[in-house]
Amino acid sequence: MPCVLLIAFVLVQRSAAAPMLPGRILSDRARTGAYVTMFLVGGGMFALFYFLTLYMQVVKGYPPMRTGLAYLPFTVGIAVAAGGVGPQLLSRLTARALTVGGLVLAAIGMGWFGALGPTSSALTALLPAQLVAGFGLGLTFVATTVVAINGVTPQDTGIASGVVNTSQQIGGALGLALLSGVAAAVTAAQPSGTALPDALTSGYVDGLLLGGAVFLVAAIVAAVTMNARVVASH
Repeated sequence: MPCVLLIAFVLVQRSAAAPMLPGRILSDRARTGAYVTMFLVGGGMFALFYFLTLYMQVVKGYPPMRTGLAYLPFTVGIAVAAGGVGPQLLSRLTARALTVGGLVLAAIGMGWFGALGPTSSALTALLPAQLVAGFGLGLTFVATTVVAINGVTPQDTGIASGVVNTSQQIGGALGLALLSGVAAAVTAAQPSGTALPDALTSGYVDGLLLGGAVFLVAAIVAAVTMNARVVASH
């Protein structure tokens, strides 16, 4: 149903006299690639929040406050990358290179979650993996946003930046629906007699690994579509 509504929206916008999303916004290949990249990033990132929260609360038994605090490494990683390192790197690298590099780092962080088990230590698994994934996504957000608004007229800047957020939210909703179904199927397929924490962790880990695979697909999209000449202006 969401896909049908999305297609209907595109068709209506193409024939509208005053569209919410003018066709000129999507006429640039690099900009459209940035939107598709953020669509995919949303799917992987929502999976990270969803499966890690379930893992921490259901498997590890963390209370809500501790679960929230356990996400601080992810937040720190994003803040460091988006608030300082990312803009500096954009003065030396292209937005395409930074986006691809950030997504590869994010995928590595997701792969790190593959080591999670019911008795894993937060210091050896959750903390470093979140730092790496958050740092990679922070770089991606900076570079992708630059590409998304590069070259648009002043009156279209709000629309162009708004589509970045919309793409991420729609991708997150659709990606989470798909990945959560896969995780549930993996848990249900565990052999009879498997302890519940082990069965649940298997599903959550597979969901996280698939989220990492989504980041790699996004990296490929960025590499193919984003113009290497698009760099940040300072």
